[in-house]
Amino acid sequence: MNSIDHVYIPIYEYTLMQKFYSDVENSYLYFPCVGQTLKDDVVSCMIAPKESSTANNIDLKNKVQMALKNMSLSSLLSLNVSENSKFTIDKIKSKITNGKITGIKIHRFKKPKEINMIDKNLQDTLEKIHLKYITFISETLNDLGKHFLRPYIELLLKKYYIYTEKSKGTRGEISLANICYLIELEISKEDITRVGDKLANRYAAKGVVSLILPDDLRPIAIESNMPVDLIYNPFGVFSRQNYGQVLEGLVSKSVMYCNNHIINNPENTKDVISWLNENVLKFIDKDYYSRVNNEIITNLDNENFKNKFIEDIKKHSLFVEAPSFAEVDIKNLLKNSINYKETILLKKDLIKFMKQKLKVNINFPVEDTYLHNIFCAPIYIQKLSKLVSKIINARDFGSVKSITRQPTKGRASGGGSRVGQMELEAMLAAGCDHAVKEILSVKSDWSAGKKDLIRQLVIDGKYNLPENRTIKSRTKEVVDLQLMFLKE
Repeated sequence: MNSIDHVYIPIYEYTLMQKFYSDVENSYLYFPCVGQTLKDDVVSCMIAPKESSTANNIDLKNKVQMALKNMSLSSLLSLNVSENSKFTIDKIKSKITNGKITGIKIHRFKKPKEINMIDKNLQDTLEKIHLKYITFISETLNDLGKHFLRPYIELLLKKYYIYTEKSKGTRGEISLANICYLIELEISKEDITRVGDKLANRYAAKGVVSLILPDDLRPIAIESNMPVDLIYNPFGVFSRQNYGQVLEGLVSKSVMYCNNHIINNPENTKDVISWLNENVLKFIDKDYYSRVNNEIITNLDNENFKNKFIEDIKKHSLFVEAPSFAEVDIKNLLKNSINYKETILLKKDLIKFMKQKLKVNINFPVEDTYLHNIFCAPIYIQKLSKLVSKIINARDFGSVKSITRQPTKGRASGGGSRVGQMELEAMLAAGCDHAVKEILSVKSDWSAGKKDLIRQLVIDGKYNLPENRTIKSRTKEVVDLQLMFLKE
């Protein structure tokens, strides 16, 4: 999975930038292009006159020109600005270490003849990027025009790709007032998953990574001959009522099967897509079923269309658009789609690893084990931005209710942190056994336990957590068992 950061760079007429990437081949000189890795995590270097506190665009431009009066622009841009008394340098950095540029957008808010930048080379570079970007937008517009009405397409492009209005509003935290260009850079980096990270799918099913296995010990789905990436708690489907993930799994299992079959047997493409349409898509959304039949299947006899279609599948994989599952016929879908039940192989080395890792006194059979009729299917998973490696955790103190001694609700009331199920599972995953026991006992609404806590601290200066406290439906045995299975 990737960590992603977005950086916005506003460009005004007075903007000066160092050519920080002039020594990088095929870069945009002032910043890297798509596919290039950041140097020292720096996206670009902005040069500004010192004591430029005014927000007036004309005054700022005059201030820059006055500061340049006794020196040439080229000498300034090649100068070590830290040694100059009139200018300062601002290195715009990404939050991601050693990230790579994976996307660039550029928006122009004035006509070229209305823009008179101090640095003409920077303006020329931005115009070249803008021309390239406009070409991409035009191609996108033409492609979308085959399926959607033009007003809807223009609304999409205006919102997500390019601005057509005069400068107003904000983008990120950047004010668009008096702006000439706005550059959006997407920086990403493949990130290592750690115990405690949060994952989620598209249906509000969330979970905390509690155990990571070596690749060679992962469970294997026998029929698909693929290793299992994630094991989910099945009770989440019912507790959160997010049955959409089950439907997604059913559909994607068939889509993945068709994708692999087309790649290995491209001559059967039309038969495979026809099967997918009649046995899966037909029972999801009838309008989508008709579109696939009219726009894809009927054109697969055309050799050029077929070759382009297969090439697109090889490059991007087969994709099915049916996000709402508007008219799902679940009975026929289950009957006709690829079987979602699989036999899962747990290798004997995995079982040995689990016994050593979890340190539980349970008599697991130390031999290859097969689990039958397991729901196994590919679905979209994303890692949430609050990663365990990026968060500093601390205990806080806030106002509490007079009766239950629980934190009050809401920031406006000065409320403290509440520990819910997700937070509890995260602490269990990190092996914080004492903290979990404390939260489930004396940090709960157990008034007698709180009095005992105070008494022991006053008399002995230390505290022993209770051994037989039942909290809601969680007994001591349940908590201890979770800790044994989940802690490092």
